[in-house]
Formats: sequence, structure tokens, C-alpha cells
Amino acid sequence: MDAQLKIWSAEDASCVVTFKGHKGGILDTAIVDRGRNVLSCSRDGTARLWDCGKSACLGVIADCGCPVNGIAAGAADDSLNLGTPEHPPSEREIGTEGKILLLAREDKKLQGVGLQSRQPVFLFVGSDAFNCCTFLSSTCILAGTQDGNIYQLDVRNTRSGAPVLSLLPYRDGFIASQGDGTCFILQQDLDYVLDLTEADCDPVYKGWDEMILKVLPDPSRPTIRSYRRLALLYHPLKCKEQWGPSRFRQLAEAYDVLSDPMKKGIYDKFGEEGLKGGIPLELASDNPWSVGYVFHNNPERTFKEFFGGDNPFAEFFAEDGSEVLLPFGGPRGRGALRQDPPIVRDLYVSLEDLFHGCTKKIKISRRVMNEDGQTSTIRDKILTIDVQPGWKRGTRITFEKEGDQGPNVIPADIIFVVQEKLHSRFKRVDNNLIYVASIPLGKALTGCTLDVWTLDGRLLNIPINDIVDPKYCKVVPGEGMPLPQDPEQKGDLLIYFNICFPKSLSPELKTLLKNALVPEEH
Repeated sequence: MDAQLKIWSAEDASCVVTFKGHKGGILDTAIVDRGRNVLSCSRDGTARLWDCGKSACLGVIADCGCPVNGIAAGAADDSLNLGTPEHPPSEREIGTEGKILLLAREDKKLQGVGLQSRQPVFLFVGSDAFNCCTFLSSTCILAGTQDGNIYQLDVRNTRSGAPVLSLLPYRDGFIASQGDGTCFILQQDLDYVLDLTEADCDPVYKGWDEMILKVLPDPSRPTIRSYRRLALLYHPLKCKEQWGPSRFRQLAEAYDVLSDPMKKGIYDKFGEEGLKGGIPLELASDNPWSVGYVFHNNPERTFKEFFGGDNPFAEFFAEDGSEVLLPFGGPRGRGALRQDPPIVRDLYVSLEDLFHGCTKKIKISRRVMNEDGQTSTIRDKILTIDVQPGWKRGTRITFEKEGDQGPNVIPADIIFVVQEKLHSRFKRVDNNLIYVASIPLGKALTGCTLDVWTLDGRLLNIPINDIVDPKYCKVVPGEGMPLPQDPEQKGDLLIYFNICFPKSLSPELKTLLKNALVPEEH
């Protein structure tokens, strides 16, 4: 099988480009950014990125050690961590940022790799050799195997192929136990996976998590209803067991976590250790770790805030200590409405999307009150954000009252704050774009022409006729970011220079340079 990759002209059937580098037959190809770069995979086990303009290999994206039968490239969901490149990508590498490369491998594995970072993202084990793969969306993929199976996977949560031994309904998903000893929680909509045990372990679920299970054992017993029942059951005035105060405190802590969408999200994805120890924050500058959760250690405070009133116990217990069932909020709590503090989340957007504008769809899960006014259900909702050209970091988008609903509570506002993703070529400063070009000393002195690919895919040929010193800046008007108030107007492109000096010079060259540059002393 030929180990060459050729591109043919559809107009005259001539071969335009020939790529050489694979050591085995090429099995599949994929196009990146409208054909400026292309991808290929081979029997030699590698996937390579090619520059169509210069007929050159830009790098080996992955070396799997076995034939790669199929590849696909697509935009990755913002929640995926694609890794950081070990070296800055080439200026000729176009359209790889924020994309993931799928590799359908002969060794029964489907692998995801950050296209720009070359870092592994996930590895899924199937039933037989994978022959092909494709994207359905930024999160959902399809892959086919030699034995005829078709896998539909969510790239945010891919599991190993160990046999599933048991399933237990839990919340809006289930707890699964696999034959390799792995036990995990998986939501039906694949929003998160929470690992309980690792391979080669006996499945366990104990300690603090037992109280979480008791608060939310299944969808028919939502958080509010479960807390109300259990708080009355385990309150020290009702429960005289020695362990009663400890259980009441655990219950308050569990409710404090599960009733807060941010705390609940951290716990679901990172467990109790991540919740209390802190988690890494993407692209954080000053403090790379979040502050760990600390329970206020006052279960009576949680009880009081939930039921309302200065003395919530009086309305719920008769003189003999028996429970009195009242509507949510109690007689003193009714009507005392308060709005939860706003929920603030970062929205990471690439410079390309901030240049052109785009639409972001974000799924949230929130608690919604049922018709009886006393119970609630967790429901999903899609929030749509129309990102406008020129939006800057710090732009805030507010969805009013889209937070959790509850008794005596006005739902919180959900606020998304725009953050800019790091870019491989440009840095944004206000409405301008900064580009750093590396040129040799000779061109800095004699002039040159720079080729710069813009965010909208144009190639600028910029003449540099001035002598370039370390502080020199070339300003290209109108090639920056769109102005938010008038997207037709744009900022400037500011080009700074990294001047590369030669490491050595021959005596002849030194003499020539001295005669040309060093004035004679009189």
C-alpha cells in the first residue's frame, strides 16, 4: 500500500501536493480549517499533520504503536481539558486550537488527543478493532468496530470496556459496578461520572457519602423533601440516640452541599476530597486552586434557614414532642421571600469566536418546584448565549431567576462572565491584537516581508522596510478585534519582534560588518 498522501485538483485532475513521511500505507485522512492543513493516519501507527502550502509535515500528533484505521477532527466542548502544548505551535499550523482528534485503532481502542497540544484526552476500550469514527457534536461521537458494533460515546465521560455486573438506580442516573472492581455513578444524560472505587478494588460506598445517598437515594425523593423529613426525624429533640447529633450534623452538611449548584457540581465531579481540598481553576493567575469547602458546623442554622422564622422548632413539635406536619416554610416562614445570591460562572471563548461572534448553548440542571408547591424536581434547561463580535473579557451575561427554586426563595440569577482562551498566535489588549514575529538579525537590518494569518483566515503580506530594533513595533491599522459598539470598525494589529542573533560569525563576515556598521574614528 502506498505510503504517500496526494492532493488532486478537481479542475484538471492534476496532482497538486504530495506528502511523504509515513512508513506504512495511509488508511484515512481528515481536513483541518478548510484545507490549509490536513491530517492522515497510517499502518505505521502514527497520525500526522501536514501543511498544504509548503508540502511539509508539521508534526506527529500521536504514535499509537499499532495501525490507526480511521481519524476524525472536530471542535471540543469547552468543558474538556485538551492539555497545553509542550512547544509553541508553528505559524503554519492553522485551525487546530480547541479541537480534538479521534483515532480509531487496531488494538480495540478509541483514543482522543488534543489536536494542538498533542496530549491524550481519553482512551476507550471496545469489543474489537475500531475501523472508523466521526463527530455528531462537540461532545457526542460515533465509532464502529470490526465485529459490527457501533458505539455512541460522550467524550466528556468515556468508560473502560469491563463487563458491567450490576446497576442501581440513583438520582437521575445509576450506580454501576464493573467486573474489574470499578464502581462509579453515571448520570443518564452523561453530565458527569463520579468514581467510587478504582479497578482491582471491592466496590465500597461509606462514610460521609452514606448521608448523601440517604438525602438523594432516587429521583422520587428530591433534596428539599428528603431534608425536611430527615431533619425532623434526626433532630435532637426527636432522636434520642447517642449518634443522633452527629447524624443531624451530617444531614445539614449534605443538604448544604447538595442544595448549592456550585458545591454540588464540584462534589459530583471531584468527590469529597476535591470539595473540601479545593480543585484547580482553569487559567487562574493569582491562585491556581479554589478554596476548599468548610461546613459552618451549625446544623441548627441550616434547619432554621430552611424552615424560616426565629424559632422554627415551635411550629414543628407539639408539647409531647410529636411532629406537626405543616406546609413548607412554616407559619412564620411564609411570605418571607429572599433571593439567593447570584451564581457566577466563567464562559471561556476563543479569539476566533470573539472575532466572528457565535452561539453558545449551555445546559444547566436546576431544582424546579412541582405543582403542589412543596416538592421539587431536578430538571435540565438549555441557556443560549449569542456571543457578539468584539466582546471583551469580563463581559457579563445575566439570566434572571434561573437558579434553583425553593420555598421562601426567589431563584438566583445565573451570570456568565466571558473569559478569553489562550491563543497560539495572538494576544489581545483592549481592541488590538499583539503578534510577536521572530526574524534573523539580517532581516531586522535590511527589511523583509512577514506572512501573518488573521483570525478570519486571510494571509497578510506585511512589508517591513524600517530597521527593526528591540523596541520597534509595526502597526497594521484595522486588523485587530471588532469594536463592540461598531463591529465594522476594528482595532489594530501590533507586531513586535524577537530578533535572532547569529551564534557565530566568520572573520570575513566580522570584517564586512565592521566596515559597514562601525564608523571610522578620525
